[in-house]
Amino acid sequence: MKKIIVSLAVIVLSLWSCEEQNIKSKKTALHQINILLDSANLETLDKFSRSKIADRVLLKISEWPNDSLKTALLFKIANRYYNIKEFKNYYSVSKSILRNSIKIKDSSSICKASYYLADYHTEINNADSAFYYTNYGTKVASKANLKDYLSQGQINKALIFISQNDYTSGERELYKVLQFFKKNPNENMLVQTYELLGLTSINLQQYELAEEYYQKLMAIGKNYSDPSLEFLSASASNNIGLIKLKEKEYENAVDVFKMAIKSDSLKNKRFDIYITIFDNLEYTRFKLNKKHNYDKTARYLIRAKDSIKDSEGAITTLLRLSEYQQQLNDSLSAKGSAKLAYNKSREIASKKDQTLALKQLIKVDRANASKYAEEYIRISDSLQVAERRIRNKLARIEYETDELIVEKNSLIEQRKSIIYITLALLTIGAFVFIIRIQMAKNRELILIQQQQKANEEIYELMLSQQSKMEAVRQTEKRNIARELHDGVLGKLFGTRLNLGLLNEKNTEKAAEERVQFIEELKKIEQEIREISHDLSQEKAAVVNNFVLVLNDYFEKQKHIASASITLDISDNIKWQEIDNLTKINLYRIVQECLQNINKHAQATEAHFNITQIENQLHLQVIDNGIGFNANKEKKGIGLKNIDLRVKQSKASMEIYSEKNKGTTFLFKFPLTSYA
Repeated sequence: MKKIIVSLAVIVLSLWSCEEQNIKSKKTALHQINILLDSANLETLDKFSRSKIADRVLLKISEWPNDSLKTALLFKIANRYYNIKEFKNYYSVSKSILRNSIKIKDSSSICKASYYLADYHTEINNADSAFYYTNYGTKVASKANLKDYLSQGQINKALIFISQNDYTSGERELYKVLQFFKKNPNENMLVQTYELLGLTSINLQQYELAEEYYQKLMAIGKNYSDPSLEFLSASASNNIGLIKLKEKEYENAVDVFKMAIKSDSLKNKRFDIYITIFDNLEYTRFKLNKKHNYDKTARYLIRAKDSIKDSEGAITTLLRLSEYQQQLNDSLSAKGSAKLAYNKSREIASKKDQTLALKQLIKVDRANASKYAEEYIRISDSLQVAERRIRNKLARIEYETDELIVEKNSLIEQRKSIIYITLALLTIGAFVFIIRIQMAKNRELILIQQQQKANEEIYELMLSQQSKMEAVRQTEKRNIARELHDGVLGKLFGTRLNLGLLNEKNTEKAAEERVQFIEELKKIEQEIREISHDLSQEKAAVVNNFVLVLNDYFEKQKHIASASITLDISDNIKWQEIDNLTKINLYRIVQECLQNINKHAQATEAHFNITQIENQLHLQVIDNGIGFNANKEKKGIGLKNIDLRVKQSKASMEIYSEKNKGTTFLFKFPLTSYA
């Protein structure tokens, strides 16, 4: 039981260590990716560079698993493409996110990806596809009870209805959102809802109701928490001013526009809002006082709107300028401004603006009024037909989506039946698997018995070698004793007697003889040192008899092996403290590795290195052979034998190998037991 617990602990620690390394590596990669994504958002870079950065990030994460982190990064990449108007890439990434999210059943990502795809189809003026993806997202959000995504989907549906002049359906969707916000306030989505309700009410000529919604927006704008809502009050005031303008309350409209434009920072921070309000103010002043000079202001406004690529705003100003010029009886200029507005509306393919421009041309160009009237009727009729067709298509999409949900539920029931059948088959398969496992265990038991017999043979070999070494040691002891008795002791005795006799003499000759006898003592000292050195070597030989067994085995293999083999054994290994089981398993692993190199590796060089690092004995085996896939290929008998011996010694085994790049084995034996 203890062995099992220790093994489990080792496995858990190893997995934890690997996981830690993977987490660190992924954190580094994620940091680099976030830097690249930030760069892709820099407006100082050109479109091509930003696109290439986004491509690079997409390639980097392409091999990552389909988890929440990858999904979040893909959404960021899609945003980068959208910001630079790379709509094809935006569509491709969004579609990929939707597919992966459906596979992993991530409802939030399904909704978000659906809305991204709806945005794409909105950009290319494909209203029915935009509605399909929006409706799909709302259905998923409703089923998964994702209230924020459901509300956003309903707002998006309302936008599509409004874009098709179906203001009643748009209003219906927006009221659903308001019901939700009574219990779950969301500042940004509430702003969107009130803005759209205001627009819807204006087009339904419910001006008082529209003004009420814009007043609510102004209240939010005064106490906003989101910095993006800083100029909400100005935008809402502008819309109230437009309502007053429609109702011909020109004085009130002027006051409202003045209040909207009074912010000092509006012009610098939101020039688009500022220029729109300024245009509305000047036009209202002209409506209030026909003598007001609108011409110079209008020309400035047209240039300003063109500079910020507000084509629709420029068309509105041109039509207002034409109206002003008509009031001055300058028919030529009035026709020119209206004609320019018409041409601009055709450039941006805005049929709504084309109809407005044609209405003005009918007023100012009487000579061609019938031609313009025919064109106006043609475009108006085509718009009505298109709107009816789109409305019918949107209704059909809603109906078909509901049908798909019913069909999906039916498929779920079928899937349950398949699951039950599969479980039954798996149960039968499990019984077969257990039987095969039992048979494999029996084979493994036979293999263990064979290995145990082999271990006994190795142990007997080591004992035999040790006996031989003991006989050599006894012989060496007798030789050393003889050397000490016959050589060193005799010389010491003679030298001591002579020095004793010379101590009684003080002649110059006696001093010279003493020097000679001192030299003789040095020689005796050297003899003793040599004998001591021989004794030390003999002791090491006794200790390292296992090393001799290994060296002897390698010497024999050098004549047989196809590869050039070398063995390095560190001098710091305390073999006398290593248990016999470890030595036996080490020897057998060396044998098995060398046999595999000879049989399979096709190597020209192989190196075996044995070292002791702290409380571990390391065996490293390196060859330059053809290598193998350690993860995928089925283990042969040789590797299974090695694996079994590693487990017996509670050791670890690491394999590093690639095709045609050689193989490295690293074995680590714990030195917690002693012989």
